[in-house]
Amino acid sequence: MIDDELKDPNLRPRRTRTQGQATTTLTDAEVLTIELVGQFWRLDADTALYRHFRAYHAAEFPALTRVHRTTIARRAADLRVVQHRLHRRLADRLCCGQPV
Repeated sequence: MIDDELKDPNLRPRRTRTQGQATTTLTDAEVLTIELVGQFWRLDADTALYRHFRAYHAAEFPALTRVHRTTIARRAADLRVVQHRLHRRLADRLCCGQPV
């Protein structure tokens, strides 16, 4: 679902940083999925989020084992605007217009 949403050019701001290790190993969709699911599960600290996904979801995110926690946190920060827009879209779609 996140991959499909990211195809919309209106979702992204004009400029996003695209360099660094996380961009070559984890896609934007993977970073955003980890962030959004982590928020839903109330894993707010990047340390808790990283540990949980690395321990329980390494099969779904194999590149996660090759990336340092802070690299993911920085990439997630770079994608914060996209994450908020995506969250709003998904909430509207999944909640059928009901307030979230």
